[in-house]
Amino acid sequence: MTRTSKIEELQHALPMAEEIKIVKTTIILFVLAVLTRIFQILFLPLVAAIFGTSGEFESFIIAFSISTMFGSILLSGFGTVFIPTFTECKLRNGEESGLNFASSFINLVLVSYIFIVIIGITFAPWLVSIFAPGIAPIFKHLGARLTQILFIASFFVTLTAIITAVLYSYRSFIIPSIAALCGTVALLASIIAIKDGIGIYVLPVALILSGIISFLILLVSIAKINFRFRFTVNLRHPAIREAGAMLFSVSFVGILGQLIMIANRFFASFLPEGSIATMEYANRLVSMVIEFFALSLIIPLYQRMSAESALNEGDKIRTSFSLGMKMTAIILLPLTAFLIFLRVPIFTLLLEYGKFTPQNTLEVSSVFLYLSLAMIGSGFGQIIVNTFYAIKRMKAVVILSLGGVMLNILLDAALFKPMGLEGLALATGIAAILGAAISIGVLRRALGGVDGFYLSKFILKTSLAAIVSSGSGWFLFNAIDNLTAVDFTGQIMKLGVSAITCATTYVLLMSFLRMGEINFVLNIIKERLKIARTNSV
Repeated sequence: MTRTSKIEELQHALPMAEEIKIVKTTIILFVLAVLTRIFQILFLPLVAAIFGTSGEFESFIIAFSISTMFGSILLSGFGTVFIPTFTECKLRNGEESGLNFASSFINLVLVSYIFIVIIGITFAPWLVSIFAPGIAPIFKHLGARLTQILFIASFFVTLTAIITAVLYSYRSFIIPSIAALCGTVALLASIIAIKDGIGIYVLPVALILSGIISFLILLVSIAKINFRFRFTVNLRHPAIREAGAMLFSVSFVGILGQLIMIANRFFASFLPEGSIATMEYANRLVSMVIEFFALSLIIPLYQRMSAESALNEGDKIRTSFSLGMKMTAIILLPLTAFLIFLRVPIFTLLLEYGKFTPQNTLEVSSVFLYLSLAMIGSGFGQIIVNTFYAIKRMKAVVILSLGGVMLNILLDAALFKPMGLEGLALATGIAAILGAAISIGVLRRALGGVDGFYLSKFILKTSLAAIVSSGSGWFLFNAIDNLTAVDFTGQIMKLGVSAITCATTYVLLMSFLRMGEINFVLNIIKERLKIARTNSV
């Protein structure tokens, strides 16, 4: 290694003392997120076996997307607005000012959301006809009734989101992850317990029970922190107006994000029955990966950058952003490559039960191939967007998000007829990749530089290692395909061996390419395991 390259490596090395805490928290959240995602993955075969790609399930998907979009009016932006504003109030004006703001803001949001729920329940039949005009009338009627129930369920989601944001502002990240895990387990248990007799209605009922479980866990935990909530509203608090404007911007962005999938379902409603469900199964896996990063990495980084922004520590914000981009690349790129190479056996293992046929598996796998581009774009995009939020550049996020939605819809219209469902998936993927690329260019100017050359080189090397390692896993899977049984156990064994091969090859390649960050992460994992063994003894 030359002296110049050594200096470059030292300049970009992660300061251990400064980053150790956030990485340790990330690892704990990583484990909880993995457990949560495992149970969420089990939701897919359970629903696939019971409902397949039926019109009833498509009615539920449409109802869920409508209630989620209206929930995004407030929920998608609540934590993003509450955490930095509450933190800044406490740092600059003291604990009492922060609590005064928090109580007022929460009460305003709760009253507003109750109003949204009433509107959603009242106009549910018209909303279904607007968002999915191509489905059969019988499924429109079913979708309207499901929408009304899901609006009731969304109120518990609102309470959970509010308490979670409060806990995050006190740097309590573990309990919300535990609540999410327990809620997911409750969801599966409810579906299994009451699936007979009420048909598709089991899904919204199970969501209500899941929301109640998560809410109760969070309610108990918030009593242990020094948060004194009051049923009062102080509209004169100086932070209320600023937070309201910020919430409007963030919520608008959240609605735009929902509009992408709603637009896809709008076009898909004119395709043969089952198309909306096929898109949903593929999108579920993409969403789980993206949410996985939000729970394990982006939330701790966002809280940290919000505090750094409140103290005007620009250099530290750039360091945190660089850390987030590199850790996302280290985990997201090999995971995406593995899912792409082995998508057919993975979806066979996940979905091919009961009413879900081998042909359905091939259709979902084909859609996922194109939609996986969105996994990469959205994964990096979350880091970029949350950095904008931390430095309070809301206007930039709104403009970039609006441009992304318009691009997605235009691509939908252009690719819908020649490619069908795959065209809608490809449109979403292209829009996500281009959106992330444009956003990082805008962020670079806002931060006064993001070391783009180094990050580009890092992502390129990581991509190379991810593709080669996943290719080796795919080759091994096909080599041993005829050596094991084709049943569930055989598929698990083959995928497990392939995953271990991919991971081992990936770490070796990253070390060969002198990517020191992988060693940093591995050292933290080893340290946590050592502590765990010591405590167990």
